[in-house]
Amino acid sequence: MTIVGWAQIALILAAVIAAAIPLGGYIARVLAGERTFWTPVLAPVERAFYRLSGVDPAREQSWLTYTMAMLAFSIVGFASLYALQRLQNFLPLNPQGFDGVPADLSFNTSLSFITNTNWQNYSGETTMSHLTQMLGLTVHNFLSAATGLAMAFALVRGFSRAESPTVGNFWVDVTRSTLYVLLPLSIVVALFIVTYPELGAMNVMKLASPQSAILSAVIFNALIIIALIPLALKGVPYRPVGAAALLRRNLLIYGLGGIVAPFIGIKLIDLLVSALHLA
Repeated sequence: MTIVGWAQIALILAAVIAAAIPLGGYIARVLAGERTFWTPVLAPVERAFYRLSGVDPAREQSWLTYTMAMLAFSIVGFASLYALQRLQNFLPLNPQGFDGVPADLSFNTSLSFITNTNWQNYSGETTMSHLTQMLGLTVHNFLSAATGLAMAFALVRGFSRAESPTVGNFWVDVTRSTLYVLLPLSIVVALFIVTYPELGAMNVMKLASPQSAILSAVIFNALIIIALIPLALKGVPYRPVGAAALLRRNLLIYGLGGIVAPFIGIKLIDLLVSALHLA
């Protein structure tokens, strides 16, 4: 890798580290229901969603109710996305006249998008209609990420509220994650990319090929899962600590580690995959 490539990686890491604490603090305030600079604009929209869906934002859920709500939400999301793909040839906004997506590909795509893995074994422009991409895939890019944020905060509340029977409200957490975090963030990123379109061509890791990049990422994730099994079986000691302090600690250890480790691990695996001509 060239010096410019390493400099690009260092620049991205520095930007992520610099944004981690203020962005993490903002997300913590949003999920805690505190006032932010977006509140005057988005609070009426948030309340309208609750009224339309019959959700009481003041009513918290037990861990079991929270989990069941997440599972029901994901099952409905999977079924609707699967049906949208299979029936796209009968639906509007299909100017290319694409047929319905095959059953196996629809199943794989639906399952991956509701779990925020977004595995795409197809070319969107030659497979998915405009409606499927807008109403199906794009929506789940937001909702699956919001679900992940909600579950992460439910876990933090479970640790910080040792004696409390509740861990929050799933519907409130998903709504706030989408409205206050993901939508504004997507607008900022989109404006940045439009302003600097040349950034879209940056391959800061200089991976050998798209095929080796995919294989390296899959191998890295598989190794991480295996490495985490002993930790999951052993568990972690409980220490009473506030939610804000716990969030800062987890952002530093797992957030920063989750950025640095994949850069290094995937690059090393890519070098090995290329040397062995596996991709």
